Amino acid sequence: MIDPIFIKHWSSRVSQFVYNYQIHFDNPMYLLWPDGVRHDDVLLFLSDAPPYVKKVCTTIKALYSKMTHVICIARGLRRLTENIRSHIPRVDELVAKGQQVFLKTPSRVLLFKTEALPPAPVLTC
Repeated sequence: MIDPIFIKHWSSRVSQFVYNYQIHFDNPMYLLWPDGVRHDDVLLFLSDAPPYVKKVCTTIKALYSKMTHVICIARGLRRLTENIRSHIPRVDELVAKGQQVFLKTPSRVLLFKTEALPPAPVLTC
């Protein structure tokens, strides 16, 4: 059984997150429509579709009635392949062997050796 205090705390955190996300989603819209956001003109919401973004998107759809949530195709394919690899170990072995073969190809090794390196280490803070 789940503790009711946990549920109350979690729901308040999610609602706060939805509120903040809604503010951050609306603010850029004022660049397009300075006089006020035209909610019916927002047609697409592109994301990498983690579970919390899906929940936020369903909440935001109440304001943006014509909006469609689309996940980034590259991330979607990656999630799909990871799911397949987790369920079928032989596919995982095949992918790992393919990565090993393509990693050590002579053209890649030559490209790495001829690639100009930076003159000094690049420090990032």
